[in-house]
Amino acid sequence: MNPRPTRTILVTLALALALAAYIGRPPSHRGDLDLAAFGKVPAVMDGRVKPMDSVARNTMRLISERQAYVDPDGNRRPAMDWLADLLAVDLVSPTPQVPNDPEKLRNVADSHVFRIHNPQVLKTIGLERRKRFRYSLNEIEAAPNYEKFLQLGREASQKLQRKEKLSFFQDKLHNAYSSVMMVKAINIYRRPLLVPDTSVPIPKDRDKQQWLSYAEADHIAHMSATPNPYAEAWRIILAANAHDRAVDFNAAVSAYRNRFDQQFPDLTDRTRFEYHYNHVAPYFQCFIFSILLGLLGALGLLFRVPRLITAANTLTVFVLVVAFVGFLARMYLMDRLYVFVTNLYSSAIFVGFIGMAAAYCLERIYKLGIGPLLASAIGSTCFLVAINLDAKGDNLAQLQAVLDTNFWLATHVTTVTMGYSATFLAGALGAFFIFAGVFNPNFSPKYRADINRMTYGTICFALLLSFVGTVTGGIWADQSWGRFWGWDVKENGALIIVLWNALILHARWAGMVKPRGIAVLAVFGNCITAFSWFGVNMLNVGLHSYGPMESGALYLGLFVISQLFIMAIGMMPQSKWASNQNKPNASPDASTDATP
Repeated sequence: MNPRPTRTILVTLALALALAAYIGRPPSHRGDLDLAAFGKVPAVMDGRVKPMDSVARNTMRLISERQAYVDPDGNRRPAMDWLADLLAVDLVSPTPQVPNDPEKLRNVADSHVFRIHNPQVLKTIGLERRKRFRYSLNEIEAAPNYEKFLQLGREASQKLQRKEKLSFFQDKLHNAYSSVMMVKAINIYRRPLLVPDTSVPIPKDRDKQQWLSYAEADHIAHMSATPNPYAEAWRIILAANAHDRAVDFNAAVSAYRNRFDQQFPDLTDRTRFEYHYNHVAPYFQCFIFSILLGLLGALGLLFRVPRLITAANTLTVFVLVVAFVGFLARMYLMDRLYVFVTNLYSSAIFVGFIGMAAAYCLERIYKLGIGPLLASAIGSTCFLVAINLDAKGDNLAQLQAVLDTNFWLATHVTTVTMGYSATFLAGALGAFFIFAGVFNPNFSPKYRADINRMTYGTICFALLLSFVGTVTGGIWADQSWGRFWGWDVKENGALIIVLWNALILHARWAGMVKPRGIAVLAVFGNCITAFSWFGVNMLNVGLHSYGPMESGALYLGLFVISQLFIMAIGMMPQSKWASNQNKPNASPDASTDATP
């Protein structure tokens, strides 16, 4: 191998690893409390054992759509600081024996952590609309219509319990109400604190272990006059935190972790691993590096610098490795080997991963220098979608019963999402064909023929994967619901992807469209796939509503408009294309492609 590319690859990898280590560094906590060790302590919430750090992040995501917050002094802090203070203070009935620390109480009650953006809900509560739409607990409780807000929230909760459908306003108000009640429940009942039930012998099969909340364990211990050592340990930790005794707090946390590790080593190993997984944030890193490799690839093509393209290809491989390791980590944490996709979040990162891998393979075959641009376009978009979906709560949550089957998750769901990736890649190739033809006077017939071949082959794979995925989905539906096909909105969306890819191929084979027409049709495939992937979830109807989305319609609409705009550019008169200027015998549809 030429030493220059080797040197470029090594330098790129060294810089990428350094940047990855910087992004994944642990956050700094305020004070002398060892909140990093506290964040590794096993806790339970939403039916899953997880580190306290995950509880803090997921809670903050649900109420604020962020993993960090800004304290009353304007400092950006990790969610763990806020949760630790929330567990330490008593918002309802502080006692002289355990008075509230003024600084902790201020951090909990005055930090703007509740995101309420619906104007009607804000008006109902009596809050003024502000930038970023974030409010503190004190502001909400001091609002003039707070009692009315609580009453309407309870009514909405009762309607949900009766399985009645909420109006749009009721749904948004219920979200705000649930956020406030969840924070108060954590504060009153110390809900996430994990306490094994020691009133009965601990079973050998750890999966049969009964877990209690701190309040339940404390009540049972009080009634039976038999102390629960884990509940007692939590009492010491909470008291030390409330009085801000750092030495006592750190020693108590260490003792609790050691005791728990001895009796439940599997849980502590898993929660400790999840703690580090949270801080490494592999898919946020994938998003950052996807942007960087796209910039390097664009500069390399624009200024014809091969080293930059080599660096961009190296970063593509780096992102693929990070994403794959992230998948392995998720499989371990969810205890689901060979299952890449379990929810909307994981589908986004998997679509980005497969799209980038396919773009890299095309670049290795054709060596046109456009692989990094395609990988960046697909990867950065999908990872950005995943980051936004991550704001909806725990992305490692347990699956609904009907989805709890590793076989169909590993076959049907994986195949369908690979079909999404292939269709998006074809759309990205079509968009590149259009932009290169319209704006690049050096877009040669051979270059466009190669891109046309790439688009054609990608659409063939997209049709195959989408068809197989749709058929296997029907078999799964027949096993679960007793019918192969029911014209459900999600089923219709999958079918439309198959039909659209088939339409493009038949139009090509029949000579109805040439390379430019194929490119325009492939771009519209992005719109169809985006609607089938996310649009039907926004409808929240049908048997496939496993990942309803309350927002995203605006972003989906903007994406569709952008694709329609690209299609409009592609349908400009051929005389306006830069690649056709001063070339009377050439046209965007001219091609040296000899395939039928």
